[in-house]
Amino acid sequence: MLLLLFAINLDWSKRRLVGIFAVLGLLLFAAFFNGSVTPSFAAEPLKPVFGNGRIHVRLYSDYFCGPCSKLDPEIARPISDLVKKNAIRVTFVDTPVHQHTTLYARYFLYALNERKDIDHANRVRHALFQAAALNITDREKLEEHLKKSGIKFKVYDPTPTFSFLTGCLTEDKVSSTPTAVILDSGRKQVVKGPANIARAIGELK
Repeated sequence: MLLLLFAINLDWSKRRLVGIFAVLGLLLFAAFFNGSVTPSFAAEPLKPVFGNGRIHVRLYSDYFCGPCSKLDPEIARPISDLVKKNAIRVTFVDTPVHQHTTLYARYFLYALNERKDIDHANRVRHALFQAAALNITDREKLEEHLKKSGIKFKVYDPTPTFSFLTGCLTEDKVSSTPTAVILDSGRKQVVKGPANIARAIGELK
């Protein structure tokens, strides 16, 4: 019913690009959402957000994206250092461009549910990028790969987290990976491409 109401009220006369992003957000929400739309007053959902800095960086990537895979090890340490200095707050948004990315996104969150800190998050992302490079698309094989990499995980219902991430995707209208959205004192900067993102991260203090 929620999805039907969204579709009915969508202004299809707006620019085509806006419509495309709205539909993508709708489809992403449908793919991730398995629960009830009844309001819940449960605890705050697990979010892949780290740090308390004034500057907020939302990093959009896909584990099966070649440029994302090359960028990840280049920015992992700088991001970790900035988070620990409380210079930035970073949100990792797994963007399901590839058909198997949703599976990987689930296990990233499962691993954070076991342990949530920036260094662990970077290790998990590195292991998942390795798994994608090996073209692992089976759940059992992915679990085996993570265990061999020393990554523990705790399964939970990530529906609220996926809803949060869908909101980020809809708000920032991300159409490609890797993309970084940098929010600082009301200003919003969208940076695309590995070289530009690495440079933008390096300039943050």
